Amino acid sequence: MEGRQLHLSLLWPELRFRVEDGVLRHVNIGGGFDLVPLPAGRSMPFLIASLIGAVLSMAFFLIAPLTLFILFLIRRKNKKVRTRFDYFCTGFLLSGTLLILNFLMLFARIVINLFRTAAEIAPHIWINYVLAGFVVLLLAGTLWSWRTIGEAQTKRKGLFIVTAVFMALLIFLLHNWNFFVLL
Repeated sequence: MEGRQLHLSLLWPELRFRVEDGVLRHVNIGGGFDLVPLPAGRSMPFLIASLIGAVLSMAFFLIAPLTLFILFLIRRKNKKVRTRFDYFCTGFLLSGTLLILNFLMLFARIVINLFRTAAEIAPHIWINYVLAGFVVLLLAGTLWSWRTIGEAQTKRKGLFIVTAVFMALLIFLLHNWNFFVLL
């Protein structure tokens, strides 16, 4: 049986549902916003785990720069020398913060106006690509400079490892929820 379409125009100028064999397959709102059922792998535990991962990543990448700034002020007061590892690690962390800020701006733009075109969203997707490239470069630089710091700075290495774990989680979530996909 071919899909039936139901048109409702009370809430939106155009709201269409496609039903095939009694199962909702697609919802189109105003020609610019589509809703489709989640694939089978997106179970409720996966959705909850994704939400928890996103909240933890956002919290880490929004709070960590403040911590780095306080540490910067303390180091400046004590006149401690920063190593190449410190610069790469800081850049790596700040690139995660920029990814989060780009995501939040994109999310806010979509929530404010559900009828955004793909052209309005595309710059955010391109920024995600650029920032992901920076992440890879800064990760390589951090790993390269890892050998230059001694065993006494295990706190710095620990911060880098935690940052790398949250960065991997963030990139996974952005990729999994198609924030690297241009239409």
